[in-house]
Amino acid sequence: MLVAGPSASVLSVPRGLVCRICAKRSSETLQGIRPFSTTLQFARSGGLGGLLRSRGGKDKTNQFALPNTPARTRFAPSPTGYLHLGSLRTALYNYLLAKATGGQFIIRVEDTDRLRIVQDAEQRLLRDLKWAQLTWDEGPDVGGSYGPYRQSERLDKYRPFADQLLESGQAYRCFCTAADLEKHKEIAAAQNQTTQYPGTCRSISTEESADRAAKGETHIIRFKGGSTFPFVDRVYGRYEKKEVEDDFILIKSDGFPTYHFANVIDDHLMEITHVIRGAEWLISTPKHIALYNAFKWTPPEFFHVGLLTDNAGQKLSKRNHDVDVSSYRNRGILPSALNNWLVLLGWGLAQGSSKNTEFFAEMKDLVAKFSFKFTKGNIKVNPQKLDSFQHKHADYLFQHPESNYPVLQESILTPTVEFVRSLDGGTPAEEVKSSSGTVFDRSQHGDLISQFATPESAEAYLLKMFKMNTTRYGHLTDLVIENPQLLWTVPTSAYDAGLASSGDKVPSFSTAIAAVEALLYPLAAPASSSKWTQKELQQAISAAISSVAPQYPTPEAARDNVYAALRFAFLGDASKSSKPASVVFYLLGPEESLKRLFEASQALTRAGASV
Repeated sequence: MLVAGPSASVLSVPRGLVCRICAKRSSETLQGIRPFSTTLQFARSGGLGGLLRSRGGKDKTNQFALPNTPARTRFAPSPTGYLHLGSLRTALYNYLLAKATGGQFIIRVEDTDRLRIVQDAEQRLLRDLKWAQLTWDEGPDVGGSYGPYRQSERLDKYRPFADQLLESGQAYRCFCTAADLEKHKEIAAAQNQTTQYPGTCRSISTEESADRAAKGETHIIRFKGGSTFPFVDRVYGRYEKKEVEDDFILIKSDGFPTYHFANVIDDHLMEITHVIRGAEWLISTPKHIALYNAFKWTPPEFFHVGLLTDNAGQKLSKRNHDVDVSSYRNRGILPSALNNWLVLLGWGLAQGSSKNTEFFAEMKDLVAKFSFKFTKGNIKVNPQKLDSFQHKHADYLFQHPESNYPVLQESILTPTVEFVRSLDGGTPAEEVKSSSGTVFDRSQHGDLISQFATPESAEAYLLKMFKMNTTRYGHLTDLVIENPQLLWTVPTSAYDAGLASSGDKVPSFSTAIAAVEALLYPLAAPASSSKWTQKELQQAISAAISSVAPQYPTPEAARDNVYAALRFAFLGDASKSSKPASVVFYLLGPEESLKRLFEASQALTRAGASV
């Protein structure tokens, strides 16, 4: 984890690592690195700004500008777990860079850690990426000119490069056993010495090494470290570890390459130009630079973005199901909302743009606005802000369903219909409640309204609800549990029980309901179906209030009593809150609306409350 150090030009890194920011112009690569002492003097004399000015560097705007040539980027997940928020954000940044420059975005599955592979992880990773509206130009499922795109299918590509390093003397075979290595670590730790591999097998001659390998002796291949291998990161500037790199492993005893070795070979062979990844990889990048130097290859440009943390500053863990992307999908979060929220966690808009927290964007907007304006340091995740983006994106889809109806259907409409039907089937095994604590009680509701006769009519009805802004969509559970009167009929028992809690207005309900009923019948006639609009319904309700007003001391009292009577008809209980009466009538439609008025009148008659 990276944290701000006491100096503006120093980054504190765990375990004594030192990262010095002596940033140079944005296009500078390793070939142009100044000697460290010279660069440090520049930094001390003026920091990042002084260094850029002294070298005729670009201003801040150009510093964040994208390349003028197409970028080839990749997202390289390991199928040892499922897609989580941090990984999706990294994939998004790489995707946006490729699309913004007219380049290619590649998926490469890094599955060399065979012991930790989760059986269905790759399928879920690809599924969740597609759900998140990411498409790729090359990958394990679509192919491409640089395949295969699973490292386990590329083993023949790694060994020649390992042999090349052996022949040049930059790598060697190590025959130490696991027990040997463990014993060394124990002794070194007891003596407060480094536990790095001591280079025991470095002294074995090339001939002896080759002979022992030819006879089948178990071994691994190590790279000869011994230097710090500094590099320039486009976010944090010049980075150099305090300790030298140890003799890290290239090829494991099972013949599989390590992550570090395969990663570099594949990025080179696939002609990757830019690598955007989490800041936790800063500490490993010197290993990659060592390999680029050994092969005399030009490395891609590196961008290490801050880690996502919780409010306590702790890194979000894969073990926390709340950071699993599929959990957001299952909750009905829109992919566009999740992307909008994620992209802004560690990336800033260009100067003059709206505030990050208010920036509403679909994918095409993110592509158009993308730049290298990444923020340094870790980023605390604010779930409440995701809720805000969810509301914005949902409202946009409800008002413009034609813009992306498949997403609207998959993320909201179909899951909501399925959830309603699951509740309608009987009492759930576990208590179901909304975020406000309202508990769903199936026994308090009648049958599903007629609009739920088919999946198609149910989805059309739900979309109608959302278009009317009857509720601010956040989560399908809240929508259903907080608005049962719009989904289920009111049972007779509810009307009878509701009379007791509806207060002293009950005696006047019959007159109010009759007045409204009389004015709604003409609107409900088949020939007048086009008049069943919110405007016409509100006019009918207002006319009903005027017709009964002489029976009340004030116009306000008449209005209050009529609306109380309508709440009784809608909900079976006038003491409960309801959506505006004209909205409820419009959504329920003529048949269900008149039925509820009739059922309410019948309940009043049974109770002897008519006047």
